[in-house]
Amino acid sequence: MSDEKKKQYKLKDKYGRYKLRGFRRSGNNSLRTQRPKLFYPIYVNNDTHTLSLHNDGHSTKLLPIDKSGTERCWRWGSNTFNEKKDKYIEVKKKGDTYELYVKERESDYEGEKAKSLWAKPEYTGQNATQTLKRLFDEKVFTYPKSEFVMRDLIQVCTNPHDLVIDFFMGSATTQAVAMKMHRRFVGIEQMNYINTISVPRLQKVIAGEQGGISKDVDWQGGGSFVYAELMEKNQGFLHDLQKAITTDELNAVYTRMKQGADLDFRADLDKYENDPERASLSFEDQKKLLIKLLDKNQLYYNEANIDDANVRDLISDSDYQFNKSFYNGKESE
Repeated sequence: MSDEKKKQYKLKDKYGRYKLRGFRRSGNNSLRTQRPKLFYPIYVNNDTHTLSLHNDGHSTKLLPIDKSGTERCWRWGSNTFNEKKDKYIEVKKKGDTYELYVKERESDYEGEKAKSLWAKPEYTGQNATQTLKRLFDEKVFTYPKSEFVMRDLIQVCTNPHDLVIDFFMGSATTQAVAMKMHRRFVGIEQMNYINTISVPRLQKVIAGEQGGISKDVDWQGGGSFVYAELMEKNQGFLHDLQKAITTDELNAVYTRMKQGADLDFRADLDKYENDPERASLSFEDQKKLLIKLLDKNQLYYNEANIDDANVRDLISDSDYQFNKSFYNGKESE
């Protein structure tokens, strides 16, 4: 360990030198809702300042709630806390209550952790979150990527007008940066926030928004993108089953499934319909049975089937022409 690193361990007890950091988590992934098992009470004896997971009647109860009243979480689960508290937790009196700290011990580190070359301050999740907050006036997405880290990755790996593909586009950071850096892009997303976050963000980029890397690359707006949704096949039946609230609704969906769904090759409809125990199942279990009948590999129509007669009848002429143009095909005569 370097002399510079050793200087950080200024405190000392019977176990050796150490430095402190808060035992209550902060920043990303620190909320009670995100890590519920790390939210639990810790009791500090008012006389001895010893720690316990149980109230002895003479203790102060501590919860990982910050000054703003936000429910956060501890760094360790209760079992780990109980095992390590004597050697690794320090208690400090703060007014009428206490604060807990983790002792990071010099002796626990052999050598030094390698520092990442990708360690610029603008790479942080906090920076990315603030970028989205400025665009949407509120926090709309958890754990977004920083435009700056994507800028450097795209700069290293591609040239202008290259194609950048992102199969999990999320809040569309990759696509926003690709557009600002004059790259083409493809983004794929299956969650509904594509309509409330991803697409609106790219529309703001086209309009010339000045967040993220915009000023660094002199972004003034412009560009375009095509947004399209896959045509539902079994996915439509799946949605209807999931939102059904009565047995009659389930039966109605099943009737339509027999006429138009692609069923799992293992499905035995005779066995399903003639099962004497099916009616005695709970509503949710009956719903699960019907969902199990669907072939999950056929949730959407494949482009290769667009000219099949039974598929072509379902598509408007404008959608058909768009697909042919999008996939660089030629419209059938």
